[in-house]
Amino acid sequence: LTLENIILDGGDATVTGSMIGNGGTLEVAEDALIRGASIAGNGGAINSWNGEVHINGGKITDCTATVYGGAVYATGGTVRISAGSVEQCQADRGAAVYLKTGTVYMEGGKLENHRAQSGGAIYLEAGMATITDGILQNNAATNGSGGAIRSENAYVTISGGTIKNNTASVNGGAIHMDTLTITISGGEITENTAGENGGAVWSGTGSVVIATGAILSKNTAQAGNGGAVYTESSSFTMNGGTIEENSAGGNGGGVYVSTGMVSIEKNGNNASVIKNNDAGGNGGGIYIGSGTGSNITSAKINGNNTTTQNGGGVFVDSGTVTLSNAEITENKAANGAGVYTQNGQVTFNGGKVESNIASAGGAVGVGSVITRVSFKGNITIKNNTSSDGTENRDVYLNFDTETILVAAGLEGSASVGIYVPGSMTDETDPQYNLFRNRGVPGAKFATYSSTSKIENFFNDRLEGLSVEKDSTGSAGRLYWNKAFPLEVRYLASYAEGLPPVKSGDFKKTIDPYNPPAGFNTASEIAEHVRTLYPNVIGSQTAVFAHIFLSDAASFDEYIIEINWDSTINSWVFVKRDGTKVSM
Repeated sequence: LTLENIILDGGDATVTGSMIGNGGTLEVAEDALIRGASIAGNGGAINSWNGEVHINGGKITDCTATVYGGAVYATGGTVRISAGSVEQCQADRGAAVYLKTGTVYMEGGKLENHRAQSGGAIYLEAGMATITDGILQNNAATNGSGGAIRSENAYVTISGGTIKNNTASVNGGAIHMDTLTITISGGEITENTAGENGGAVWSGTGSVVIATGAILSKNTAQAGNGGAVYTESSSFTMNGGTIEENSAGGNGGGVYVSTGMVSIEKNGNNASVIKNNDAGGNGGGIYIGSGTGSNITSAKINGNNTTTQNGGGVFVDSGTVTLSNAEITENKAANGAGVYTQNGQVTFNGGKVESNIASAGGAVGVGSVITRVSFKGNITIKNNTSSDGTENRDVYLNFDTETILVAAGLEGSASVGIYVPGSMTDETDPQYNLFRNRGVPGAKFATYSSTSKIENFFNDRLEGLSVEKDSTGSAGRLYWNKAFPLEVRYLASYAEGLPPVKSGDFKKTIDPYNPPAGFNTASEIAEHVRTLYPNVIGSQTAVFAHIFLSDAASFDEYIIEINWDSTINSWVFVKRDGTKVSM
């Protein structure tokens, strides 16, 4: 049956049967108008069972079902929308289309201005929906979820079209998926709003796949999480595509993944892009909860923001994430402007974290002593700043332990800055003023599983420090160092007299001298030197040794105290005669 150049007007009278019953093939074609159909049940205009409904033109408008399917209710078969429009219908679920089983194809046309408790335009009980073109706009789930589409147990595939300006009072401003997979490889999902979670897409126990060509933009989760995408127990995969300018009142301005695994990577030459999203809570770009084995590869995470919370680009709660060759730039947060992990494990393998701005921390931030942040490959974390632009703040080490940061095999062009907070001007305690001395020479700041290119770490606050490895005691630690020259002069006997000025074995010159980890006082250094150079002078045994700076002219110049002073970024040597020398 083809309806063309015809008007079917139900006059808004509520009846017990649909205007059209279909068990075969029904086409709504050009210039057909179906309006005012109202039923106390399912399918205000059309009720189809194992048939084919093809909307190929015309208009279906102002239809109502007190239960399901204000315009179309289908059990089995297909509903195909190619042209024309379905407008201003109402139902408890699926104001435009309710699919009990079967397939919905949307290839063009419009579904707009519909109202339902749940599934504003389309409600899928089972089966599948494929959208390649067309427009779903201005639809609303007035007391539930899925402003445009609600799927209980159906697959949804979107490769084109526009889903715009839909609203849900609860979750899924555009689309709510209870189970199964939604794949978005094209089209635009934009300007949709959820009262709670998932401004564009909410997923329960299935999976969300975003691919090249998809754009999710300007969606809002007003009082919840996931400005564009929210997943509860679902995995999240992104192979290309763009998630931009979305916002959440809670966490995850772009994407919120509660417990599932995250996989973000390139699709050929097309990078996955998460940019310019904003969160009132943590994770301006993406929030990753407790999932393990997550990977973010060659993605661009740029310009995201959480002004007062943490993780401007990426927030990891307790999960494990590897970032490989990712570009994380120009994001903002209180701490972890690029990446923040609360209790999780994050590995940087190549890529760059640059030009991020933190108001109260650094570009990479941590939330507890159980976190682990590893660095490998050609990773660069540099040129990140405080909000006033006065300090470089790269990896922010604000816990008094060296076990958080791990050198795991840096390569030649790697460059990783470490920022240790604390006063640099406390002259009453100059040696330990950078947060219990984690930021000064002799202080351990990281562990290592590989010593490759450990020299590519640098101290954000003190110039000229090198990095040394310590394999004594608690093996596998890295510490800051600043070498200096010194001399050790020995006494062969007390009768030798002072000063000990004999040449040869009576004097050892050490240039450079690298104090071991934890050694930054004269007594410790003296003991270390005597260990390195036993008191043996030729065939004689020395009875005492003194430390001098190079070329000391008098015995009175031997060193009685050595301290690090961060106020001048220098060692300070106190001689026996009371004079001080900095170096």
